[in-house]
Amino acid sequence: MITNTARNFVEALEDDPTLQAHFLEATLESLDGVLDFANTRGFVFTVEELETALKGYPDNSIVRQLRQHIHTHKTKLYLAEMVKPLILK
Repeated sequence: MITNTARNFVEALEDDPTLQAHFLEATLESLDGVLDFANTRGFVFTVEELETALKGYPDNSIVRQLRQHIHTHKTKLYLAEMVKPLILK
C-alpha cells in the first residue's frame, strides 16, 4: 500500500513539471534529502518502499537519480557495517 505512495511520488515527479523543477533545483545530496522532499509534499514512504516502487520502472533521468541515491545510501550502510568491527577492536 505505501509502496503505491512511493510509486505515486515517482509518477508525480514525471508528470508535474513544477514538482520536477523543484526536485531538480533542490540538488538533494542524499536519500534522506529525497525522503524529506517527498514528505513535505505529502508522500510518506521508506527507502525500501521507494526501492520496491522503482523495480521494473521505466528508466528516465528522474528514476536514474533516485536509483543512484538508493545505491549511494546502501553503499554507505555497507561501509559502515564493514568499519564497525574495526572500530570496536
